[in-house]
Amino acid sequence: MKTVYLDHAATTFMPERVLEAMVAFERGGRANAHRGLYPLASRATEAYESARQTVASFVHAEAKDLVFTKSTTEGLNLVARGVAERLGPGDEVLVTIADHHASVLPWIVAAKERGFTVRTLGLDDAYRLRMEDVRHTLSPRTRVIAMPLVSNVLGTVFPVAEVSQLAHEVGAIVVVDGAQAVGHITVDVRELGCDALAFSAHKMYGMVEDASTLVWKSGPERFEGGTPNVTGAIGFAEAARLLMDEGIDARVRRECELTKYFLERLSADSGVEIIGPRTVDERLGIVSFVQDGIHAHDLAHVLGEQGICVRAGHHCVEPLARRYCGSGSVRVSFGRETTMEELEAFFMALEVARMTLSYV
Repeated sequence: MKTVYLDHAATTFMPERVLEAMVAFERGGRANAHRGLYPLASRATEAYESARQTVASFVHAEAKDLVFTKSTTEGLNLVARGVAERLGPGDEVLVTIADHHASVLPWIVAAKERGFTVRTLGLDDAYRLRMEDVRHTLSPRTRVIAMPLVSNVLGTVFPVAEVSQLAHEVGAIVVVDGAQAVGHITVDVRELGCDALAFSAHKMYGMVEDASTLVWKSGPERFEGGTPNVTGAIGFAEAARLLMDEGIDARVRRECELTKYFLERLSADSGVEIIGPRTVDERLGIVSFVQDGIHAHDLAHVLGEQGICVRAGHHCVEPLARRYCGSGSVRVSFGRETTMEELEAFFMALEVARMTLSYV
């Protein structure tokens, strides 16, 4: 049975080129970066800092503003813990209903400890962030806005640049979860205007490693205590080089074609409700849907038995799920390896799953 992997929003396969770069470093000898003066240690330090420069360049940031962490979750927690120490009663943090748990929970926990307030911004019926709500909710008490660049359920691209401009007018900072965006669209932290951005290498074809671009702080070493994951940083950098070599424009066009075709096929079925925008100019290749009369977990399980790998459930965004899809949805997400033939295989398997589950 051929495996059709359509869960790229969760993690991606590692290209041979990335693996080779990591193995080459390990075979050359392991040493701690920033710890010794002997040749192996110097080699590790040079490789680590070179990787930092490459990854920073990938999102048009300065190397001094980029911190390697082990995951997007850790990066977002790092920012929240540091900023929350400055907050107290009377202060407010704004989050969105589309925020991943990793983005919103650190603020909720800190609010209980520090006494500040967390408020949630909703979406309109077209799954867009209501800018009038942002303007109305922002006040001199607002200290932070936490938001995704791309929703991991809806595929919606959110107006981070516009929100950042409004936030800075009242002295607030903007913390962005970029895990679903980097590697799929051009991400330029200068244009976004955000104060912190977290994104994952393992979702852009690299090692499980993360970067938080802390524009408002310097000295990344202060956030990288202990033994750095030099191999992971090298894999991260090679993944960035791979994507830069391939070119973002061709990749975006291809993902748009796949998404457009998938949405059209799925929309033709009256028994399916798509959760998210219907047009490709408002979203990326992440499509969540609900099949009438069939639980998302059951559908994903039967698809999995046919070799189709998709995600089902709340996708770690329970407020959004409660708002739009109740008990959860099936999520299909595309990557650089996804082909039209794989989408055809998905739809064939979907018909089998429907017939199978209709008799259960």
